[in-house]
Amino acid sequence: MLIALLTVYLLGGGSFDLAQYLLDAQDAAVEEVADEYRRAQVVELFAAMRAANTQNQSDTLALLEAFDAGFDGDMASGEQRFLNALEQGAALRATQTNTMLDARFALAELLTEEEWQAVFN
Repeated sequence: MLIALLTVYLLGGGSFDLAQYLLDAQDAAVEEVADEYRRAQVVELFAAMRAANTQNQSDTLALLEAFDAGFDGDMASGEQRFLNALEQGAALRATQTNTMLDARFALAELLTEEEWQAVFN
């Protein structure tokens, strides 16, 4: 039960595919941004965002696997391990959120308003 709760919390339980969203947005940016220098910077930012997403997924799955492998059924020790895993998962989410926000702010600096609307709408 604890591993199911932790999985839903850390992975969100949804079907939204951030990797595909980032690829689609990158494709739209490549079509919309005419300036080659800015286009290359935008592509690099999307690549960094995809890499951060992949790393976050890997780190989150490793955290879940470590929790599951170390759980021996003892609810007293399991509670503290669960709380520790929640804390580590929250730290992973915060890191990814900061990375994604930084990249989006950098994209906002690179794209015109019209390009932004075309890429993200």
